[in-house]
Amino acid sequence: MGKERFEEVDVIRGLAVLLMVTYHAIFDIQIVGLMDLGIGSLPLEVFADVTAGTFFSVVGISLYISFSRTKREGKNVNFRLRKYFSRGIKLIGWGAIVTVVTYFLFPDLVVLFGALHFIGASVIIGYTVLELTEGLEKLHRIILLISLVIAVFLVSGEVRNLQSNNPFFLWLGIIPSGFQSLDYYPVFPWFGFVVSGLILGETIYPLGTRRWANSRIKNSPLEFLGRHALVVYFFHQPVIYLSTFLLAYLSDLEGGGLTGQAFELFPW
Repeated sequence: MGKERFEEVDVIRGLAVLLMVTYHAIFDIQIVGLMDLGIGSLPLEVFADVTAGTFFSVVGISLYISFSRTKREGKNVNFRLRKYFSRGIKLIGWGAIVTVVTYFLFPDLVVLFGALHFIGASVIIGYTVLELTEGLEKLHRIILLISLVIAVFLVSGEVRNLQSNNPFFLWLGIIPSGFQSLDYYPVFPWFGFVVSGLILGETIYPLGTRRWANSRIKNSPLEFLGRHALVVYFFHQPVIYLSTFLLAYLSDLEGGGLTGQAFELFPW
């Protein structure tokens, strides 16, 4: 976000992180067998999708602000190319760590293209979109971006019907038969939310500056979560899972009525 941070962006990102942690806590409580909270039900599916869509929209807003500020600082296209490709590859690298960990813990549900992989790819693709449309008038660029959002969501419906046993196409949303994963966010349709964020950034933060002074929103706890979203994302799940697993284990020892299915997920 550069030297100046926009508190309202951090607050919204922090809210999305809080919702994400809440959903994962609900998921883990059920997966270890403590209680059935309806994972897979429509309300929780909507909750998860709204959370992810909000988070990815903020990715687009932040990318637009960062890109605009980099341009304002006079950085040339080669500098921008290195900056955003490097940032995207680093995020994909963090995602690869998640892949390795889940491969050993949950080989049947391994994360091959989760949120971190997707955000890394979106930074690279989103930057490319901004660079290619950089010379257009503002109205023309917004119209083009809106058209891109519509196209992504329309194509997603067709992509969802495709299948391939080649895992290379997972990033697009083309999955093998019977594919399951703990965390899966393909480009189609989720990149549509990132582009929506680019549009919001163009509208609310033209050239990377705040358009409306009264748009400031302050909330210190959410700002903190928003500023440290990557760290929270990377470490919250192990903490939640181990806590709920320990609670399930203690409940089982005390005759809490667990069926023992909670422990079948562990390969050891």
